[in-house]
Amino acid sequence: MNEVANPTVDAAFGIEPRYGEMAGKGRGIFEKYGWAINAVRAASRLLPRRFYASTYFIFDAAPGTFGAFFRYLYACRLTQRCGMNVTIGKRVTVKDWSGLAIGDNVAIHTGVYIDATGGVSIGDNSSIGHYASVLSFEHTWDDPAVPMKYNRLRLEPIEIGSDVLVFAGARVLAGARLQSRTLIGAGSIARRGVYTSGLYAGVPAKLIRAL
Repeated sequence: MNEVANPTVDAAFGIEPRYGEMAGKGRGIFEKYGWAINAVRAASRLLPRRFYASTYFIFDAAPGTFGAFFRYLYACRLTQRCGMNVTIGKRVTVKDWSGLAIGDNVAIHTGVYIDATGGVSIGDNSSIGHYASVLSFEHTWDDPAVPMKYNRLRLEPIEIGSDVLVFAGARVLAGARLQSRTLIGAGSIARRGVYTSGLYAGVPAKLIRAL
């Protein structure tokens, strides 16, 4: 049965028609040259992790396949886990790489901000859209004797499951658990809680349609 496109939903959620073709091309490259990529990944461990942390900025905005490859290589060295066929876009900011785990066939697009201080995991075949934010902490304001920005932070892990799409400009906040086949619409805010398979949008994000 052929899938029928829904132009209204596609426009609202920023779905790119050619994304599947691009992802398929990336998988093909990894299938063909995976042995070489794994060899480079293994060799990268000869240098200390702090080297990669201090030099990531060199490739942060590097263009094309060259930039994408080195950002991937750095992510492999800096994260808890980084799977195969992972695309890290230009100007992606990650705070506390060691708290981030990435599965296979994942795309993190241009301008994404991830604070993994409280722990962030991204499952296989998921995508984080342009300029989205993933924040695994919350500010508190319990102590009035201390300016609010210096109050303690409350850390809570974020779980982004497999086959999840977080669209452009969305915010995923501490304690959010996005289960498999969940979509968070552009500009929406996913707060603490469990999001079962479905299409969510709004501030805060609410279920629009179950999948």
